[in-house]
Amino acid sequence: MSSIAIDTGSTSPFPAGFERVEELRQQITDKRIESLLPTIHNTDDLILAWMAFQLDPFGYDRDEEKLATLKELEPHFSAEFVELHIKPQIEEVVQRISVAQNEDTVVPGQLAPPFTLDNLEGEAVSLHNVLKENELVLVDFWASWCGPCVDSFPALKEMYSKYQNEGFEIVTISIDSTLEDWKTGFEDNELPWIDVIDAADDGELKGWQSPMATAYGVNYIPKKFLIDTEGCIVQLDLPTTELEKVLATRWAEESAE
Repeated sequence: MSSIAIDTGSTSPFPAGFERVEELRQQITDKRIESLLPTIHNTDDLILAWMAFQLDPFGYDRDEEKLATLKELEPHFSAEFVELHIKPQIEEVVQRISVAQNEDTVVPGQLAPPFTLDNLEGEAVSLHNVLKENELVLVDFWASWCGPCVDSFPALKEMYSKYQNEGFEIVTISIDSTLEDWKTGFEDNELPWIDVIDAADDGELKGWQSPMATAYGVNYIPKKFLIDTEGCIVQLDLPTTELEKVLATRWAEESAE
């Protein structure tokens, strides 16, 4: 087993005091739902019902209620309208619900979801095989347009150069929406480690809705998972300064043995 202590604490990308903002936002959302939901549910005027729904009373984190309302509206509209307007929203909401659920379960102490994704040369890269060959693997979700992702690369390059031969590997997973953006980002940043694209089985690029981003509960980037050789997540979203300390401690301990 890894000698690195599993991080059981929670991390948040939000600043201090955000809880109060969230509380007020939830109160506003409650009022919007209270005001608009009766119109959506009780009117016989489908245009009015749909217009009320389009005002989005649910916000971005009341997806269970939004999904229930979409399914309630679905039988009342034509098949063409459902295909064009309702079905895509149902799929989007279902995906967001999956992300939220996975964010709560893909955490330190749990096994990392397996994946096999292609690199720029079209070669399939399996997390299982990378883990077999290394002691620690950093899986880092990124995109070419993500400033904080790119800003972290210089420090990661230094760590990679220092610890690669010790058994440390990095796998960056791009959630870019086009192959050209991914290729340009890879080349511009001169990434020395394994870099793959998060594509669906049919090759489609779906950005935030990509399959592994969903499986890992990714709702912001960069999002980083430090995984040991047995596939267990040991750290989540470590700042690069803290990651350097973890790696230095790990191989200092091994050198002392």
